[in-house]
Amino acid sequence: MRAGPGFYHRLLVLIYSYTHMPTNHQLILLSPLKIRSTTGGKVVLTRKFIDGMLEYMKYWPGSATVMAEADDRPNNNLDNIEVRPSDLPFDIVTMDWSDPSIDNVLRTASIVSCSLDDWKQLHIPEICRRIGVPVVCVIEYTLRTRRQIIASGTSNPVLRLRRYLWASRMERRRRKAIRLAAGLQCNGTPAYHLYGKLNCNPMLYFDNRSNQSMLASDATIANRTRHLIDGRPIRLAFSGRLAAMKGVNHLPRVANELRQSGVPFSLEIFGDGPLKQTIQQELTAINLLQNVHLRGTLDFATELIPTLTESVDLFVCCHPQGDPSCTYLETMACGLPIVGYANEAFAGMVEMSGVGVASPINKPEFLARAIVDLNRGRPSLCQASLQARDFASRHTFEQTFLARVRHLISASDAH
Repeated sequence: MRAGPGFYHRLLVLIYSYTHMPTNHQLILLSPLKIRSTTGGKVVLTRKFIDGMLEYMKYWPGSATVMAEADDRPNNNLDNIEVRPSDLPFDIVTMDWSDPSIDNVLRTASIVSCSLDDWKQLHIPEICRRIGVPVVCVIEYTLRTRRQIIASGTSNPVLRLRRYLWASRMERRRRKAIRLAAGLQCNGTPAYHLYGKLNCNPMLYFDNRSNQSMLASDATIANRTRHLIDGRPIRLAFSGRLAAMKGVNHLPRVANELRQSGVPFSLEIFGDGPLKQTIQQELTAINLLQNVHLRGTLDFATELIPTLTESVDLFVCCHPQGDPSCTYLETMACGLPIVGYANEAFAGMVEMSGVGVASPINKPEFLARAIVDLNRGRPSLCQASLQARDFASRHTFEQTFLARVRHLISASDAH
């Protein structure tokens, strides 16, 4: 069996890694996720985080330690799992970010990675500069996106103003931290365009969980799009947290507009969250339960991806804010075009990929109109399925983490 280009790419990176890294090869990664301990010496982490760390360890030529703050409170992450730290190929340490002894811990690293989306980590680049350890910062939210998230979840105007002011104050600290860092990894185009120019070594990536094996094949896309060519009702879907910041409360209105436009359709909503009951009640009130179905949370790899790949024609995304959601790329990997609100993240994705339709934010009637237009141009929608898959194939889970490790190595090497 011949080795593919991905094998040689990885081999070259590993050779480069081992010949250019400092002798201790120690990565310390400060996670924005908090760690909750459970019985039997286990901890609660998200499946996505563990998969990401496992992928790091495939390419990182040394040891790694994950540092995180401890938290005894349960959270609402949909992919929480319990694991035994001794079963993982990296160490886990809990520490408060304000602990003065953090300096001594970070001194043991050849490079540190921290998240500037966590305001408690904004002082880390300054510490690393003082102790002579290079740090690469990771960021995804712009100030504009932070304000949009605040607006979507804060109805009290006084509290909203206070949170805006807090976000602006943290933004000044964040920009200072970016300038001090040896590298900056930007998740999504908004962060890259805004913050990349502040750092000497920026990189753009798209966070996602779609590995090479999950990419929709030409045959699968052809089989699925036959549904459209045959003139059957268009199949729509959304997946994600059922929360206001994801705009899911707009989905019933989009569906109602489609019904009034006379478009035969079905809409499957995958996920769970605080707005589930509200959405169910609204769908009942407007008599749309025959068209719209809440399917709950599916396992990402074994249930959600196959369902989207084989049984959906168009993804509907009502995100009103510019969170660079992994949903975009994961959906495109299924060979699915996206119609969504033109937040800065999705608009950047559409511009870069040439696939998808960005509609005015918080205008469900315009989003529905875009779906009507796409439904009329079904051959173009079928072609967009292939284009979406092709774009995602250049940003798979494996390629993304390989590029991020190479970036860490280059930042350490340049120090």
